Amino acid sequence: MHPRDRGERRSRRERADEDRRRHPPKPRKATRPPDGFGELLRIELETVGFALVELDLRGTTIEVTAELATASGPTSGISIEDCTRITRLIHELLESKDVDPEQLDVIVASPGLDRRLHTGADLTRFAGSQIAMRLHEARDGRRNWKGELLGGDDEMVRFRTDQGPELEVALSDVAEIRLVPQF
Repeated sequence: MHPRDRGERRSRRERADEDRRRHPPKPRKATRPPDGFGELLRIELETVGFALVELDLRGTTIEVTAELATASGPTSGISIEDCTRITRLIHELLESKDVDPEQLDVIVASPGLDRRLHTGADLTRFAGSQIAMRLHEARDGRRNWKGELLGGDDEMVRFRTDQGPELEVALSDVAEIRLVPQF
């Protein structure tokens, strides 16, 4: 006998309600890193022997630049295996904060030979290196400068231009400083 003939016909709504009771929806995970993610990641990386150089969070993309850390300070470069290890660590960290890592693009890289310099510690560490610097606003008619990095701190950068004179520029006036690889 057909179920309709027995008076067991249920409406579409009743069937949907029963399905929801039997199979409740899984709670949705967040699709963005939590506030303070950079500091959490920095701490986690340090515990496994890496230093966070740069973190860029844009939309659903997490770009991480990291390097090996030693007792005497960070060293340049990481291997592909290191990048894979860091990616796994990021996925685990996101899952622990109830964020779905599969919804995010995670990019891990080494700083490279033409790395960007961000902090006073970077300026001290790479003193004596050749740099390319771009300013927010022109100074002496130029926005782009090349020369030798003499040092600096979290407020100022000192360098000797290719033409010879030494200049000091406020770090807040600098758009970007990159090392220029010497071959």
